[in-house]
Amino acid sequence: MLIALISARESASDNEGSMLGTAPLAGGSILLRQVRLALQLGCKRVVCLAARPSKELMQLQHLTEKQDADFIIASHNRALAGAVTATDRLLVLAEGMVCDPDIAKAHLADKANILALPADSAVPLGFERIDRDRAWAGAMIIRGALVEKLHDFPDDIDCVSSLLRLGLQSGSQISLLDGDYLTANEWGLITNQVDLAEWRSRAISRSMVPASWRRPIYAGLDRLVMRKAASAGLPGGMSAGLRAGAILAIVAAIGLAFSGFVAGGMVTLAIAAMLSRAGESAGLVAIAAADVSRRKRLAELAELLTLDSAIMLALFISVPTDTRVDIVFAAVMLFGLLHFSSLQGPPVRIPLLQDRAVLALIAAGGLIFSVIHPVIQMLALFALVVELSLAIRARLTGA
Repeated sequence: MLIALISARESASDNEGSMLGTAPLAGGSILLRQVRLALQLGCKRVVCLAARPSKELMQLQHLTEKQDADFIIASHNRALAGAVTATDRLLVLAEGMVCDPDIAKAHLADKANILALPADSAVPLGFERIDRDRAWAGAMIIRGALVEKLHDFPDDIDCVSSLLRLGLQSGSQISLLDGDYLTANEWGLITNQVDLAEWRSRAISRSMVPASWRRPIYAGLDRLVMRKAASAGLPGGMSAGLRAGAILAIVAAIGLAFSGFVAGGMVTLAIAAMLSRAGESAGLVAIAAADVSRRKRLAELAELLTLDSAIMLALFISVPTDTRVDIVFAAVMLFGLLHFSSLQGPPVRIPLLQDRAVLALIAAGGLIFSVIHPVIQMLALFALVVELSLAIRARLTGA
């Protein structure tokens, strides 16, 4: 059985009551990232060296148990011997080690294996030197039998460093990683709050590119979410909470529209668009953009189509019965062209109208001043002209 060993002992330098490993980081805390990596590698038990249980560790325990694995908090090194047998394999992760999970999975083979980095670039960053040319990368898989040898050491030893020495003495294979992982923010060691802030900022920058200011509301929301994530991290359920708020706002907007307050409903739809965008941005910050699954992309498309449908429904309700066909036709043309534009690939070709919050506010203004018909028609005509002009330019350029 593969068992993981992680640590939660180093205090944050500016807050003695908190552990550095539980500090917020893009994609979750350091410990959360390590637990997820352990579960992805197939660990059936996670042992955490910690002085005492905490709220954060209890949350990690619940996450681990949901994946049908055990989570054990060990207050001293000798407790590790009771959790690991000689036939087990032990995945050891250094405290503060963060990495790209795909890289770790590619290099951590299903056998005794110690990952290393070039010493010249890794040691100045806090990695432990293992010989003249190499430093331990903070991850290894060793035989469980080595754990029993900890009984020969004093109680106050550094358990992880001792296991590293035992692994090296046992002749475990050493795999050298590319030093470029360090500069690409794909592998690192966080030992203090400065490291934490720098890693978080780089990870957020890699996770998402904020919208252009040609989509002003979305651009502002993206930067607000990124700034919040960089300064204090984002709560784990923030993305889902914002998106749930967007759905509630859509329901409220439809209710307002049916009650005769169509302009107020349209403003509420603008708020729904803002909440939806903020939720999308928070989700991108939490995971690398490359990890966005097809299912997640389809969910985002469904969310956008729901918002567009709600705007069209509000427009349908807002006008007299004999003119509803006209407004629906113009709205369908407008949204059809916007979706066609977004399918053409970056850059988005009608950026201002792709900002659904801006679009909803324009529609709200048209409703307030009783010019909603010409407003929607002119927007649809504008989108059509833009698409045709770009198509003609592409044809001429291609010729």
